[in-house]
Amino acid sequence: MADNTELNAMSGGDVVADEDIAGVKHQLVKMEWGASGTANKVDTATGKPLPVQLRSPTGTDLIGTAGTASAAVLSVQGIASGTAVAVSGTFWQTTQPISAASLPLPTGAASAAKQPALGTAGSASSDVITIQGIASGTVVPVSVATIPSHAVTNAGTFAVQAAQTGTWNITNVSGTISLPTGASTETSLAALLATAGATSGAAVITDANGTMQQYLRGLVKQWISSTLTLASRAASSAVTLTRTADTNGYTANDILGSATGSTAALSFTNIGPSGAEVTISSVELEIDSSGVISGETSYRLYLYNVTPQSAVGDNGAFDLPSGDRASFLGYVDLGTPVDLGSTLYVRADNVNTQVKLSGTGLFGYLVTAGAYTPASARVYKITLHAVF
Repeated sequence: MADNTELNAMSGGDVVADEDIAGVKHQLVKMEWGASGTANKVDTATGKPLPVQLRSPTGTDLIGTAGTASAAVLSVQGIASGTAVAVSGTFWQTTQPISAASLPLPTGAASAAKQPALGTAGSASSDVITIQGIASGTVVPVSVATIPSHAVTNAGTFAVQAAQTGTWNITNVSGTISLPTGASTETSLAALLATAGATSGAAVITDANGTMQQYLRGLVKQWISSTLTLASRAASSAVTLTRTADTNGYTANDILGSATGSTAALSFTNIGPSGAEVTISSVELEIDSSGVISGETSYRLYLYNVTPQSAVGDNGAFDLPSGDRASFLGYVDLGTPVDLGSTLYVRADNVNTQVKLSGTGLFGYLVTAGAYTPASARVYKITLHAVF
């Protein structure tokens, strides 16, 4: 059946609102309230909601009446995911405050009898108050004034600290500092010096075990007997150049170069430690030839600590341009080669030229002092000897 019913349908009467529920008509009405002669439509928008009184199950007690106790309990039902119920307004009047004694304590809380002892100055308490929090929570500050003083003793177990590394800067130290295991047990610098200067120990002049003062006595003993020698290290380096097999003549002050390479500069490797001061003791010149060529006289070796920037090639005239000045170390005159049959040879001894290396080697130009015309290819071998 349809909702709503028309009265006097034949004559077009009024329609009454109703709802058909399972074939039965239920009339729909609007609620009104008010005293006799007054009809207020229930409407919250106009401030006329339906007034409601909450009473106890017996109906005799009115819940919420000031000064009247009620056994009825008002509860709010809901679900876990529902909207929170906001509580506001006045919960008690000043004539009826809620006392602390009337409020039940939550489960696990300290009893009412123990509460006065918490925080009471001078009174011990068996209760322990803990502060719960999370790692990212706000730090609870504790002032030094609130921490009681305690006597410092050596009782108990102490954690072993990691070994100190690096440099220690110790100042204003008083008292006694224990020496580490294996350290000297001398109590003063004077006693230590007395031990170092003692003459009772045997002089050590070999690679034997001994004290510092024994080694010192051994050095002095050799010095007094004139047997003390300070060893030096020696080094030598040889360079071989084979000139071009042509008959192009050399004029005086021309540089001899190899048949290969764009520069006639010679490289003497490993003549001393990198950057060291070395002394050139002697220089040898060997020419693999059976005779001295007409006009061939003496030779000169110019030295540098890096490859000369001038990069002069074979048969070029020697010069000391500005680019070579910083690396130039001087020269050694070699003299005229002596004919030894199948070999020409000359040696300059007691050179005693001290030079400073840039790396570990030296560089040079071999220059002829006389003008001559070579007949064929020739091999020149120059050897440097040095000490450092």
